[in-house]
Amino acid sequence: MVRYDLELDQVVGKLWLTDSSRVSLVFETQWLDSFELHQQHFINAQLFEIDGNTRDYLSRVHFGKDTFLLEYRKTFIDSYTKVTPYGRYSETGRRFLLISNHQLINISSRKKLYAQFPEKKDKIKNYLKTNQVKYRRASIAESRIIAAICEGN
Repeated sequence: MVRYDLELDQVVGKLWLTDSSRVSLVFETQWLDSFELHQQHFINAQLFEIDGNTRDYLSRVHFGKDTFLLEYRKTFIDSYTKVTPYGRYSETGRRFLLISNHQLINISSRKKLYAQFPEKKDKIKNYLKTNQVKYRRASIAESRIIAAICEGN
């Protein structure tokens, strides 16, 4: 079993040994170029040679003239109460990113997306309105359609 630990930004595998014991195997970033998890393709950010601060692994939404990606984040909140005596984790946050000309651009809001693709603004607005899609909460499939509209497909 393989999982992606969002807080630590590491890929972890669970292995069963012959004596029925379990061992965790942590993959170093330089060992792993990409992996599939929950029908998403995660790519090592170092392969993009981009200027910008990001996590080690990014989920590829669309690859064309420009590359559309999703970055996931989760942090530990050290709030100790009766309900959460050991602390808690934040909700999983995500950020839409665009790589254009080796530059990492944050397009996490509709305004930023429209500013990046002004000529496609009406088509994007039409798609969001007709399909009742909230941009920040768009599913992977909806994000792929939006990216294809931006690319002109």
